[in-house]
Amino acid sequence: MSHNLNYNAKAKRHSFVSVKEMPWHKLGKIVDNRMTSRECIEEALLDYTVVKAPVYVKYKENLIIDGKEQRGTLIPDKYATYREDTGVAFNVVGSNYEVIQNRDAFNFFDEIVGQDRAIYETAGALGNGETVFITAKLPDHLLIGGKDTINQYILLTMSHDGSGSIIAKFTPVRVVCNNTLTSALNGGKNVFKIKHTKSAKSRMEEAQQLLQITYKSGIATQELYQMLTKVNINDSTREKYFFDLFLTPEELAGVARGVNIWNTNDLISTKKKNQLAKLFEYAEVGPGQDMFRGTAYNAYNAISGYVQNVKSYSNDEKKFQSIILGSDDKLMELALNNAMCL
Repeated sequence: MSHNLNYNAKAKRHSFVSVKEMPWHKLGKIVDNRMTSRECIEEALLDYTVVKAPVYVKYKENLIIDGKEQRGTLIPDKYATYREDTGVAFNVVGSNYEVIQNRDAFNFFDEIVGQDRAIYETAGALGNGETVFITAKLPDHLLIGGKDTINQYILLTMSHDGSGSIIAKFTPVRVVCNNTLTSALNGGKNVFKIKHTKSAKSRMEEAQQLLQITYKSGIATQELYQMLTKVNINDSTREKYFFDLFLTPEELAGVARGVNIWNTNDLISTKKKNQLAKLFEYAEVGPGQDMFRGTAYNAYNAISGYVQNVKSYSNDEKKFQSIILGSDDKLMELALNNAMCL
């Protein structure tokens, strides 16, 4: 099942909630009004407790050890996490691993922007509930050039199976076409990774303070985007901007020699050529691309729009991971850095 959303057998629905918009794969639940953190965790079916317990090996047959019959033994310094309401075990973790409950993560959001100020928009669980994700819309938005509205969000995702850190991230989103735009301000300090250790809660408090600073830096983000709207570029400059982001050094060298990539299959693959064709098409006719046409801001938004709305992924989880923290996140950061040099 490509969506990988957790199915809650007791509630007879998937563990996902969204405000007003259609949930992921039309699964989960839609609510009409903004939610408090308490309501969000309940509607998304995330109000379960995760427990860390010692790992026990059950013998195939009972053994007599030191004159006593034993059914198994504990593995020293090894633990496993499991979901208390279903009993499903997630994975084996180390002795230093500390469980952070879903409810604590939501409290973390409330403390960043003030109680009841964050607008929780989506939340859900993947797999058996080992991974959760939460997005909260912040009260203030950015306005670029008097017409392009950018909302500000904080995303939190974490795993209960030891596979990754707790990750909190500030990200702006264009309302006009729902493109995810990742700010590269402050050297990437808009992303905070916290390991599940004894210091996790104190690190969350530190991340809270840093995210508050990042959130307040929205004015700087707005000024940056405003600057890009005033940088005029022609079609040739935009083409080079796209090529620099998508082509390898060898392919760029071929372009520099005068090779027309559209008329040959010797320089780049048909797959990459098709990707570039879709990017150029989106740059011309994609939602919101009529704004600030002929500027660096417009070219940058074509990249984020292509990644969010056109590029194919094997499933929505892969898309989520790539855009938020993976290769496409790095692509959009590079795209912003390159746009500032146009």
